[in-house]
Amino acid sequence: MSGQAVATISVAFDGSAGGADSDADPDYFQDLRLDQVQASLRRRGRIDVSPLFRRRLDDVGTIRRRLGVFADLQRDSELRAGLLRFVETMERVRGCRKNATDLHHDHQRRGWLLEGARSYLRAVRDLVGLLNAAAELGSGLAAIADHLSSLQQGEAFRSFATETAEVDRGLATIRYVVRIKGLRVTVSLETDQPSDDGYDYSAQVADTFARLQQMAAKSHVSKLTDTTSMSYVESDILDRVARLDPAPFDALRRFCDDHTDFLDPVLVRFDEEVQFFLRYLDVVTRLSARGVSFCHPELIEPGDPDRDEQVEDVVDLALALALAPGTDGRPVGNDFARSGAERVLVVSGPNQGGKSTFCRSVGQLYHLAAIGCPVPARSARVRLASSIDTHFERQEESADVGGKLENDLRRIHAVLSRADAGSVILINEMFSSTTLADAEFLGTKIIEQIAAKEAFGVYVTFVEALATLGQETVSMVSATDPEDPTRRTFQVLRSAPTGHHYAKALAERYGLVRGAVTDAIEARPAAVELDRDRPARQGRHDQEANS
Repeated sequence: MSGQAVATISVAFDGSAGGADSDADPDYFQDLRLDQVQASLRRRGRIDVSPLFRRRLDDVGTIRRRLGVFADLQRDSELRAGLLRFVETMERVRGCRKNATDLHHDHQRRGWLLEGARSYLRAVRDLVGLLNAAAELGSGLAAIADHLSSLQQGEAFRSFATETAEVDRGLATIRYVVRIKGLRVTVSLETDQPSDDGYDYSAQVADTFARLQQMAAKSHVSKLTDTTSMSYVESDILDRVARLDPAPFDALRRFCDDHTDFLDPVLVRFDEEVQFFLRYLDVVTRLSARGVSFCHPELIEPGDPDRDEQVEDVVDLALALALAPGTDGRPVGNDFARSGAERVLVVSGPNQGGKSTFCRSVGQLYHLAAIGCPVPARSARVRLASSIDTHFERQEESADVGGKLENDLRRIHAVLSRADAGSVILINEMFSSTTLADAEFLGTKIIEQIAAKEAFGVYVTFVEALATLGQETVSMVSATDPEDPTRRTFQVLRSAPTGHHYAKALAERYGLVRGAVTDAIEARPAAVELDRDRPARQGRHDQEANS
């Protein structure tokens, strides 16, 4: 057994080690609030699964492998519970190995390494039984089961297990006695006879006073604390025990010298990768209980002639996670689809109506599909995104010498330059700093370029004319209640632009339509009697206000 073997077996990648991972989140993570979703997968002191969450895949085979693992875990609750126990045991193994490196006392360090070996062997044994008992495993977990079977049958592993058991039995035979008299501490083996006449009177004393016992006596037997460090007294006691009975400690030393690196690299990698699946499924379970639907996406491969895309009831995953535990309900879900020449969903409608949330939910879905995760939708048939880019509204920075408009143009130019037929481009409230005519002109050019590259885009805008440019655009509108146009439903529907009906309804509710405002102004002089003693300047101010 050696950690030098190459770990090529994986549940997260199909037939490869997976390549290099980036330590940085993709540029679009913050705009889409995927950084918040990623944060929900972290566990203090545990393996960091962020590299698996942040890195999109370009191999449909690997994505299907991951979805197969998710399917296995969702179908078999006992398998999932068993893997959670495996992860906990491996956490114990890592802790033991860390103590074996960090601590200073030799015997204690070796003892922690032996404890790590015992826990590791137990993890392997339990995992073999778990996977063998599971039925119809997908290719990912089946590959791990096959590897473990070969590992257990190997001479190196069987020899390691035998040596671990022998050293453990040797140490278990040690019995010692510590006697404290004043400041003097005496350590002896339990077989020694330390009394002056060589006779152990303890049994005779206990028998003599047994008839006087009225209740169970409190035990005053002490043991060394099971912590990661020892006091100098405990260290001295252990050293003296080792001198009195050196054979078990010599065997422990030889064992640790021979097995400093006993972990199988494939199993180490499996421990790290399976935590990604278990933690994401924890999110799925929690949100499913609140009514959020999850499905395994159907991916459209590059070159597939049928490239129509359709999604039902997708929600913003970050928003769903942000709801307080125990909160009733769930975020509003939305549908979207594109077919034929349609390339860009142009989303318009009232402010705070769910447009940006819809845009984020679409971007999240394409990322989650591209990392092989169940997506928060009732059904989803989408392309495998070759790239995901966002252009969300940002505050103007003092360092932007050219101003906000120039900065917007530079950013979107970079996005469009690298776009291709697999790209997903998400634009939210662009060109708000310019005139309506300029925003329409520039927006038209951007949509034309997205369509020319056969990319897919979502364009959230206040410029409703962009929704009717041609067959490459799909108009979607954040809806309001037909019975009360001032109430937003947060649904984004495929519909023609609605104009300014929401603003008009809102103005009517608060008496701000032209007729109502005019009547109020005209009625004010008759209703308000001016104080003749006011200063002339105040009088002029009132007159101007009423004109």
